[in-house]
Amino acid sequence: MKKLILIILLSFFFFSCKEEPTKPPTEANLTLEVLDKSCTEVWIDVKANDQANKLGSVYLNDEYRTQLYLKDTLVYLDELLPNKTYTIKLTNQDGIGTQTEFTTMDTTSHNFTWETFEFGGGSSSILSDVAIINENDIWAVGEIFTEDTHTYDSNGVWQQPYNAVHWDGNEWELKRIFFYIDPDQPNAGKISSECISVFKFENGDYIITSNVQAAVFRNGSDQYKLIHESFSWEERFGLNAIWGKSTNDFYAIGKKGNIAHYNGNSWSKIETELNGITDNNISHIFGVENILTKEYEYYLSVPPTNTVYYMTSIYSLQKLELNNKFFRGIWSKNGLSVYIAGYGIVKGINKEWIEQSELNNKFYIEIIGTGENNIVAAGLNGNVAVYNGKRWKNFKIGDGTNINFFGAAITENIAISVGAKYGNSDTGFICIGRRN
Repeated sequence: MKKLILIILLSFFFFSCKEEPTKPPTEANLTLEVLDKSCTEVWIDVKANDQANKLGSVYLNDEYRTQLYLKDTLVYLDELLPNKTYTIKLTNQDGIGTQTEFTTMDTTSHNFTWETFEFGGGSSSILSDVAIINENDIWAVGEIFTEDTHTYDSNGVWQQPYNAVHWDGNEWELKRIFFYIDPDQPNAGKISSECISVFKFENGDYIITSNVQAAVFRNGSDQYKLIHESFSWEERFGLNAIWGKSTNDFYAIGKKGNIAHYNGNSWSKIETELNGITDNNISHIFGVENILTKEYEYYLSVPPTNTVYYMTSIYSLQKLELNNKFFRGIWSKNGLSVYIAGYGIVKGINKEWIEQSELNNKFYIEIIGTGENNIVAAGLNGNVAVYNGKRWKNFKIGDGTNINFFGAAITENIAISVGAKYGNSDTGFICIGRRN
């Protein structure tokens, strides 16, 4: 019996020694997704899965770049070259990982041919904003006085000021958009009151604002529908700017810290800490869908208090720390990289703000782009700056002493700025740059 037990034990030991040793894993449960890239940067979404809290390393084209404790996070890399293909690799502490490939954007051209136009001359004319519907359909808005303004024409019709200028691909034409004198009493008549802003939606529809009213245009049509704030007179406010997804879903901002939302049928006020304070004249709003969180974020600039606020979709405000500089225009393509214009331009990466040093000592009112390699900023003293994805170039329009720009727009081939040229009789001023 003892011999039998010994044989069984020896057999078990013998066959156990013959088993294959445990091999180290050849794949790590890590995920990389390139969320976006510019000419010199890339944003990568890392999912650690079961590798969380292990030490990880990032390699770019097999060159070590950084080390981190693995977790679900956003990895940002800069100092890349334009129009170059890279392989990014993420490994755990055992040297096992995953990789993916991406190509950075190419730069655009700084080679523009500039052309300028003036409108008015009868009094103090100004153009405040502009939108490019397409290259043969451009709207600039403001208030234009001519020599005939406030006189009767040959038919005895009182000539009101113009409040828009339209480009049809061949020429500019002065336009009057008529708003109700009293929106609560449509039969009281209409007036071509000064237009403050114009905003183009993604589907090509656009909206032009004047005081407490807005004219809604459908893409390709010169007919418009008037809408006005449905609040009591005491609660209404001048519409300084619009941002939204469609004519049935947009936000409006204005004086005394007012923010409102329009859903296609009715208006609703958004209550924040800015409401009701006289100095809180909100001048700009910009919204963007953050490609990491998939949520919309909104930026508001309040010039009288030199502040910019960040607002989430739940309408909570956060004041941005921007070195107490005066800022106005705001633009972002992806929510991860944000540009703010004012005394110079700052670029925010993960809410850390970097001055674009080549633009210091210049004041920009508006900034807008189509992508990280095609951005225009326009402002005081005839300054227009274009970013091609790698560097800024500032253009001085005119002699730089009597021209101020307040609005701007850009496409792949056109950069346009609008404002006023000051002199004995101020004129509305447009500058168009066409890429060569």
